[in-house]
Amino acid sequence: MSSDTGNADTREQDIAEDGSTVGYQPAAIELQDEGAGWREWFGHFHLSDVVTRHAHSNDFSGSRADYISQRVRFVAALFAILTPLWIPLDFFILESSAHSIQLTLLRVVTAALLAALALLSRTTISLSLARLRLILLLAIPLAFYFASRSILGDAVEGDVILAGYTFLPFVLVAVPAIFPLTLLEGFVLMGLVVATVIATAAFVGELTAIATLSDLWLLALVGGIASVAEMSQLHALLRLYRQATVDPLTGLFNRRSLMRRLFGEVARAHRYKRPLAVIMFDLDRFKRVNDEYGHLAGDLILKNLAEIMVEEIRISDFVGRYGGEEFLAILPEADMEGAVAVAERIRTQCQASHVETSDGTKVYVTVSSGVTTLGNDDDTVGLFNRVDKLLYEAKHTGRNKVVNA
Repeated sequence: MSSDTGNADTREQDIAEDGSTVGYQPAAIELQDEGAGWREWFGHFHLSDVVTRHAHSNDFSGSRADYISQRVRFVAALFAILTPLWIPLDFFILESSAHSIQLTLLRVVTAALLAALALLSRTTISLSLARLRLILLLAIPLAFYFASRSILGDAVEGDVILAGYTFLPFVLVAVPAIFPLTLLEGFVLMGLVVATVIATAAFVGELTAIATLSDLWLLALVGGIASVAEMSQLHALLRLYRQATVDPLTGLFNRRSLMRRLFGEVARAHRYKRPLAVIMFDLDRFKRVNDEYGHLAGDLILKNLAEIMVEEIRISDFVGRYGGEEFLAILPEADMEGAVAVAERIRTQCQASHVETSDGTKVYVTVSSGVTTLGNDDDTVGLFNRVDKLLYEAKHTGRNKVVNA
């Protein structure tokens, strides 16, 4: 079935526009001074990107979760191996065998917990679970620090080697520097370390000691430097992610990201028996626009359609540029009626809108689309082929229409 307000022209031959439109910049950009590179980099920096995760897409958060989890496992394994290696030093240095035995048991338990953290499943996890693992990575050694200081008391002040127990908080406040974290996440982890040091100092009666105050000052300094490293890693990872997954012209996801998400959503829909709809869009007579008005006008039209699609889809939907003038929308939890309604709204908005060229000429375009939903026996390839054929039918039977099946 279809919704039709267009004419009966046949579909023009598909022309790939990627080489001429993607990443296009006016020639004047080439005449930058030497400082323009820095200004361009700074222009890509947004404070909201590194303060909290609210400006991050769910897809990026999932990628960051995997990244954090892998590093947690590595650091936990390293700590699990190194922690018991100190046991011979305790027996050699401590005069009290009771203290040596207590510390040995403490180290064995700590190493076992860290080993368990290192051996956790490698499967994809949520960002919340990745954060929990990172907190555990610090909480386990911090518990060891509190317990060991409680056992040793003021003995650490009389021995240079035993004073090594007091260095652990400085190591732990620096550990998050190897993770891509937001400013808020870094502050939470630093606060956990500082709070443990304060609680330990209060427990052993050293809260107002000069050494404790100097340790807190140094922890704040190291933590501040670690926060800069955390945010720098996050910013670099986010830029690389966007370069790899986002179409530079429209700001939508690119073909690679679209297909990866489509495979994932099809698998999820089959697993949980949930509905899934897809829509493929194609701008009508886009080659003619490029020929008559230039590729710059074509770029404006592509951006305009991208903005319309972003406005009309839900936050849980996934939309991107498949290639040239073709776009694909993935709508989890959507049935045929809902998906057709979305496609119709986008078609209507596109038909009513226009862009203006540099000389003030108004350029109008229309869009055709195919809509389908996932069947029980569909795989990703079959679903995609069907929606592509429906789009082809819309182009063949008049353009500026929605065809669904």
